[in-house]
Amino acid sequence: MHLFKSLLQRALGAGGGVLRRLSALLTAVLPLGLFCGPAHAALPTVAPTNSTSLAQGDVLGYARDFTDQTVDYGALLIGAALLLMGAGGLVSQLLAYNNGRGTVGSILTFGAIALFSIAIGIYFLTEANAIF
Repeated sequence: MHLFKSLLQRALGAGGGVLRRLSALLTAVLPLGLFCGPAHAALPTVAPTNSTSLAQGDVLGYARDFTDQTVDYGALLIGAALLLMGAGGLVSQLLAYNNGRGTVGSILTFGAIALFSIAIGIYFLTEANAIF
């Protein structure tokens, strides 16, 4: 028990360097979980649009479907990044207000700009996805 307590104190002491390194490692390794079977199975899939060509072994049809799915996943990732950037900026504005360095007007202004940017970005992503 004493060994566990001393290890915990060492991990939490000195600025939490061990925990910071551990969290950085977990953050770096977490995207690799997408390549494991159950996590990859939970991702959305797109049905092939020309499955008859694929059954005949058409390489161009396979390349088209691969491109379609790549564009779909890319649009999904970019849309998620837009939402996370807007939410992260709004949280930083709220923290600035909490620390006395911001105003409610700055929070509302940032929120309106973020909402507008996210809406326009997702609209363009949807239009770009419809082209493919």
